[in-house]
Amino acid sequence: METFANRKPFYSYVPLPSTNAIRLLVLHTATSCSLDIIDDLANSPPYGALSYTWGNPQSPYSSSYIDLPQLSVPSIPISCDGETILVTPNLSDALRMLFDTYTSNYGLSHTYIWIDAICIDQGNLAERTMQVSLMGDLYRKAKTVLVWLGYEDEFTADTFTTMERLASIPKDLYEVVEAQDFHNAQMVTSKLGILPLSHRNWLGWVAFLHRPYFKRVWVVQEVSLADRVLCICGSRRVPWESFSDAVMFTHESKWSGFLHTQSLRRLDNDNIAPEYHKLLSVDIDPGFSAYSLVTTKLFITTFRQALPFRKLIEEHRETSASDPRDKIYAILGLADKHLKPFTGHAEALVVDYNIDIQTLYTRITGLNSNWCAAAGLSWKPDAWDMDDKILRVQGMRIGIIHNMSGSMFDAEDSLQRWTSIAQLALELPPYYHTWGNPDFDAWVKLIQSEPIESAFGLDELSRVYAAIMAESQQPDSITQADYERSFAQVRLEMSLTLNCRRVFRTEGNLLGVGPDNMELGDEVWLLAGSRTPFVLRKVTEQGSDYRIRGEAYVHGFMHGQAMDLSLDLVDLNLV
Repeated sequence: METFANRKPFYSYVPLPSTNAIRLLVLHTATSCSLDIIDDLANSPPYGALSYTWGNPQSPYSSSYIDLPQLSVPSIPISCDGETILVTPNLSDALRMLFDTYTSNYGLSHTYIWIDAICIDQGNLAERTMQVSLMGDLYRKAKTVLVWLGYEDEFTADTFTTMERLASIPKDLYEVVEAQDFHNAQMVTSKLGILPLSHRNWLGWVAFLHRPYFKRVWVVQEVSLADRVLCICGSRRVPWESFSDAVMFTHESKWSGFLHTQSLRRLDNDNIAPEYHKLLSVDIDPGFSAYSLVTTKLFITTFRQALPFRKLIEEHRETSASDPRDKIYAILGLADKHLKPFTGHAEALVVDYNIDIQTLYTRITGLNSNWCAAAGLSWKPDAWDMDDKILRVQGMRIGIIHNMSGSMFDAEDSLQRWTSIAQLALELPPYYHTWGNPDFDAWVKLIQSEPIESAFGLDELSRVYAAIMAESQQPDSITQADYERSFAQVRLEMSLTLNCRRVFRTEGNLLGVGPDNMELGDEVWLLAGSRTPFVLRKVTEQGSDYRIRGEAYVHGFMHGQAMDLSLDLVDLNLV
């Protein structure tokens, strides 16, 4: 019998024979495996693929959660072909789960499985680059993708109660439910035919949606391209479709508007179980990363087509990766290669771990944009001089930020943030800049300029805007509970559209949307060669060194109108 003592200290990978070759794993025990080389992925035997996170998989609001960097470092020894491979603690747990799953009757007829950390020689940069290029085909060809979400915690029972009830609701009933029904247990039963969900059921669901798995960028491709997905949390197993249906119902019904913790801690504050105190002490969203994952897979599964690269970047911008380059590489397999930027910049979108993060992100920036704010104003340098980590550019300053709406991280509740946006509109002069639109019309145009897919309902926004303005004269006539019930849809759409962004007004009364991290006094610039304005922050009071805070939308300046205003073009340094 093999023991750890008689193994070689490190595994020696046999080089892959071709760019289409892969390794597949056979699991003999929970701590022992072997690797077979398959000469061509196209001719591979049936196999499953594991989708998981390298670090701690537990909800950060669980009492069992430990935030230690070493949990993402391979440190647990397993045997592979008589040699030792180190894996992360979570992968070690996943291997135990896989062994139990494959030795039980879960309909998995294949014996091979693909796991990135073991099947790829992670220390070989050339192989890693080659294998990442195959990743989309690897998960598309897998018979089953097994999603390992980690062990159960104190929230799991409530999570699965919520999931099972919501997933059982027939889709033809989605249209009969209203946002306000969230608060009416009797209505839930009569309309949907399910038992009402308790306060703690919903809290468990939100805690589950914030497991790190749903924020990992690689899982978007791993799940979206798979034909069959089985979700596993401890001893519980559920098909992806049940999870997806539960997530979609909360958004279709607009109930997700009530699932921000700011709202949940008002519902039953006197009877909150101790295990939920940590969750309710922070302000978090109702699982937007999980929602983005679900909608991307739903689109690809339903229409059997890829998505525009820019849409994928925007939809999954809040995901994370241990290697920042993977924020780009992880979605290439989902992108439509017949659309921009692939039609004109295919060479900039090839997996290459030999290039640094700065070079990759610079290539990606500006490859695909609907705006042309700088019109024909070109960037003077023929090549970038980045040796000193300074980017020398030219630009026009179009304003200084004078006022901003509330931040999604600072507002005590959604109403506070909403009213701060409305107040910005009221501060505008009777006519917006030189275009002659009344202030309300300009505000509406600003919201209209948001992407169509944000579903920001103007009719509802107009109604709420008018209601807030009317009630501002009699603040005691409407309660916070009234707002929570009546404006759930508005709160949801605003959160989706202004996620990590906020509205601003310049000292010259220009209205725009910029990054959440901007501050009063930051400057709005139009840089030569750029497609959008940028919010910049001066490094020192004197001098021309700036740091980028993020891109911005400025109403009336997105299609070259700044060229008509005779603004000075000056040199500045981005550091």
